[in-house]
Formats: sequence, C-alpha cells, structure tokens
Amino acid sequence: MLRRKILPFFLAFTIILLSGGCADLNRFPAVGTYFLCATGSDYAPGVHVLAPDGSPVFSLRNALIEMCVALDGMILDQTAGAIAKNSLLFIRIRKDRENYQTGVWSVADQDWSVEPQDGLCAYTADDKGHLLSFVLSSGTYDRNCHPLSEDSEDPEEVFSFANGLVLYNRKNPEGYSYIADENGDCLLDTGIFYEKNSEYLYDLALFGGISVDQIILGEYMIVECKYTEIQEDGTDLISTASFLCDPEGHIQFTEWDYLNVWFPQNQYRRTDHNMYLRFDCGEERQPHFLRLEGMQEAVFPENCEDIIYQDKDLFLLESSSGEYTVYDAYSRTKGASFSGVTPGLQNIFLFGTDSYVVQGLNREATTIVIDDVVYPLSDGDEMAFVTSGEYPVISTGKLGGSVSLSYILDPEGSMVLTTPDYVIYADHSHYLILRDDRFQINTYNSF
Repeated sequence: MLRRKILPFFLAFTIILLSGGCADLNRFPAVGTYFLCATGSDYAPGVHVLAPDGSPVFSLRNALIEMCVALDGMILDQTAGAIAKNSLLFIRIRKDRENYQTGVWSVADQDWSVEPQDGLCAYTADDKGHLLSFVLSSGTYDRNCHPLSEDSEDPEEVFSFANGLVLYNRKNPEGYSYIADENGDCLLDTGIFYEKNSEYLYDLALFGGISVDQIILGEYMIVECKYTEIQEDGTDLISTASFLCDPEGHIQFTEWDYLNVWFPQNQYRRTDHNMYLRFDCGEERQPHFLRLEGMQEAVFPENCEDIIYQDKDLFLLESSSGEYTVYDAYSRTKGASFSGVTPGLQNIFLFGTDSYVVQGLNREATTIVIDDVVYPLSDGDEMAFVTSGEYPVISTGKLGGSVSLSYILDPEGSMVLTTPDYVIYADHSHYLILRDDRFQINTYNSF
C-alpha cells in the first residue's frame, strides 16, 4: 500500500546574531531561560551566555565549551542551548596556536569560580557521569570548585532514600566494605545480606564486602558484592554481582535469577536519564529490562537474538539473520526493519519507531530515515552527524568540513524543520545555528 506523507514546512524568523563577542546588545530575545551560545569544537564563534530576559551576561572571544556541569555534578551532554542557572561552564580559551587557558564560569554567580589559567583541564568522573574532581595548572578542585590538598580524602558519598533513610559505604578493620546508617551502625555486611536472601543466594559464595552503588527512584538501591567461582582448572575466580534491593537489603525480582543489574548506555554512550534497568541472567538467557516508571518489566517479541537499549523507550531487536527491528517497549510496537549494518563500523541512532540514522564513514554506509521516508545525502555530502537533545538534530556534510543540511526532529522523531544551516541546538521554540562563525537564534513560525 502506498502511503502518502505530508512533511511540515516552517519559516524560520531570525532573532539575533552573535559574532565573536561583538554583538548588538539590543537584539537579544527573551528566551525564558539562561541560554548558551557556544560549541565544543570551534574557538572562533566564542562563548556567550544570555539571561532569561535576553540580556547578555557573558561574552568571550576565541573560546569554546569543554563541558557543562549541573548542580549535582552531572556532566551534561550539551555545549549550547538552554541551561540551568546553577550550571558550571568549563571554558577553554585559545591564546595562540599552541597556548590555551581553562577556567570555570558560574552561571548563578555570573563570575569565574576558577579564574582562567594556563593549560588544559583533566577531570575524573564516576561511572554514572558525575564529575568528581578536576585538575588545572594551579591544582586539584572538587566539583564545587573548592581546592583540594594532596592529602585530601575523597568526599564521602551519601545515599538518601525518599523516606529519610541515609546510608554510607564504610570499611571494617579488615578492609571489607559494609553499609552503615547515619549513626554509623552496620545495616548490611555480607553475612547479614546472605541471611536476608539465603533462599536466593544459597549456592553463591559471597566474598569480601558489600556496598551501595546507587539509589533508584528514592525507594530502591543497587547493591554490589563479590563472589567466588571455581574454574575448570580448580582455581577461584572472584567476580562482582549486583542486585536491586529494598532499603532493608531484600533482593527484588528474584524470579529472574539474575546476577547483575545496571543502567545500559544509550545510543549517545551515556547512562543518565535512562528509563530502564537491565538485569543480566547469563549468556544463555535473554536479559530482563525494567521500566522504572511504574516498575514494569518490558515485554519483547520472541526469537530475538539480541536486545539492545537505544534511548527513551526505543530498543533494537536483532534476529539470528542479522536484521534489526526498531521496537517501542512501552507501546509494544514494532517499527522499521533494516539489515546490512556492520557493528563497530556503523552507529545506529533511533528517534522514533520509523525514524533512525545508520551512521557510517562514507555515503554508501549512511542512511537517514525520518517518518518512514528515506532522505538521501546531497551531492558532495559524505556522512550524517547527530546532535543529541530533546529535539535531536541530524546534519549532513563532509567529514571535518562544512554542513550542507540539518533536520530538526521532535521528541517522537517526526520532522520539525529542514534548513541548509548548521543547527547545533534545538528545543520546542528555538534553534541555534552557526553560520560564518556567527551564532543565530531562530524561532519557528509555521503557516
């Protein structure tokens, strides 16, 4: 059956131009939030911050954004667009071809939290994407920009539940970890944990300590512990197990017979804001996925060779023949199917059940599909680039060169706008383009 599709057409109305810190200060729009105009790769356009009323609060030439950090330390997956007032901006400044400075600018204070200093920035983060500390030429700082001395101990992580319970990871004199309450009393060690869950852990040889990895929805915690396995040669292999538990340490979903639970990386290689937990049940059995909203197990079609989490409610189902099918686990809806993808050489990005990009290193390996319509690359374009966000952007152009076309999609993966400009950020009302080293904020006007 031939399906006719009507693509929306939008007129972009230009509101503001920003160029190298020399902008017309009377032309800033009120976008309703703090707004960042910058890139993470190009110094020439500079870094500019607008207040919610549109007034400029910061402008710097020859600079780019190294990273944005939220109040809780989460390293944000953005270098432009709407930002929270409590954000920290790590800004790299180019002095000349070989010399750089790095500083940290506070949006809330509208001032440098760490003044720019010679050199680049190095940082450490946890496996959930939270900044732990960073190093500049003047020394080491915690994520709140407080200097750390060489003998400073890492700050103790606090695990808080919605009911007010607070837990800490501590170590006993033998060096084994245990879980303590705010009075310092032991709530869980390996012995107590085994007693609470002996029917499930009866054949598991726990070894060493136990610790909280993270709190889930304020009501559950992921607990990690070590166990030993006897290998074929008779030696012991120490492995790590993780379980979803209630605040008292009782393992949840024991019927799944799993040994590890974790947040899978999404298609942007991040774990923050994921909507699902993955429960691994061994190589011979399919994993279980738990949708956190409602704590409901995701149901998948039978005969899937592999189940790959991508983003939001979207998964890729791989068959034994190598065919991929897009699947919405919330609505239990199958979408587009495709094959001929080489894992490791091509990336797959899903935006809706019928919108996706297969990203390769050349024209032949690249596919763009939006609302079940194939959009071929223009003459001269080599590949597609994806900018993540609530309103994702697909751009086409040359590798390391200019962009010739950008597609803005809505949160469901449908087309919002096509423009020949390089779009570096989009939301429900504005989008930011970069043209000739000048930022331009546009709004959508449809007719």
